Amino acid sequence: MPWWGRLIKKQAGPPWHNENAIREEVFGCERLEQHGESLASAQRITSFPRRVESLHARLAQNERELLAAHRIVETAVAEGRSVTPGAEWLINNS
Repeated sequence: MPWWGRLIKKQAGPPWHNENAIREEVFGCERLEQHGESLASAQRITSFPRRVESLHARLAQNERELLAAHRIVETAVAEGRSVTPGAEWLINNS
């Protein structure tokens, strides 16, 4: 049997039904440090960084989008239409 066949055979059901990956260590301390160094070395260093939108502005935009989505879902629920589980979560958690 090829090596990938053993991988497929080991998995009983979809990966989201398996808690092992949550409990296992993905990177040990040494490996995490190596990965951090490789990510840092892959970044371009410049004296003229790009201008980006401020965090405050981004958060304000996110708030507007979430409130608009909340209003749409709230209206759908009030009209008796069915909503997705994600939309239901938004209503229940805001």
